[in-house]
Amino acid sequence: SFPTRRSSDLSALKEDEERLFITLMPTITEGYASSLQQEGASVAGGPVNMLQKGESPNLDLLRTVAVLSVLIDHLAATFGIAQRHANFWALGRWGVLLFFVHTSLVLMMSMGRLGLSGWQLHSTFYIRRFFRIYPLSIAVIILVLAARIPPTSWPDDIAHPSLGGIISNLFLCQNLTRQPDLIGPLWSLPYEVQMYLVLPVLFIFVRKCTAGSLAGLWYGAAGVGILQ
Repeated sequence: SFPTRRSSDLSALKEDEERLFITLMPTITEGYASSLQQEGASVAGGPVNMLQKGESPNLDLLRTVAVLSVLIDHLAATFGIAQRHANFWALGRWGVLLFFVHTSLVLMMSMGRLGLSGWQLHSTFYIRRFFRIYPLSIAVIILVLAARIPPTSWPDDIAHPSLGGIISNLFLCQNLTRQPDLIGPLWSLPYEVQMYLVLPVLFIFVRKCTAGSLAGLWYGAAGVGILQ
């Protein structure tokens, strides 16, 4: 087996990532609010006129950096490099964080284009995300169980899931029930689903806030995250 990463190295990398992320996010948040105002958006209320398709090169760049970061980390892990160098693990983790930022911004824009509010906004958003996530994830889990596909590319990681583990993976709540992922890439989906639950509420809140208020909210949330 490959050597494990030292906990001291991982702790230092985690602290560096958090400082960088805390520094970067207010800039992204302020840029997002500014783009709404430049496009004639009513941040104080009313339908939000979002950026049109093809007018968001910064989001394309953000997606590209996230994809490459995760890809490099996975390749390094597959060939046994990441197990000896914790920097690759940090790169992959950073890529996942960028994905969450990118997804949140894109979904905020999507909700703005709907021009809905209240329960109609919530129900439309939840139904769309349900059919975007669950049918495919359930199909993948069935395939994994039927073909006995290992969770990762390392043979010694083959697991024998319990009934509770299978149910948790089907509902994408294995992070709450502390059950192992049936296949590696599923680890991030529970966090994404839980993010979907609060995103419409945050969208309504964001429409009534200034860029400074959003930056302050971010710093508060980041502080809570660091304390945890």
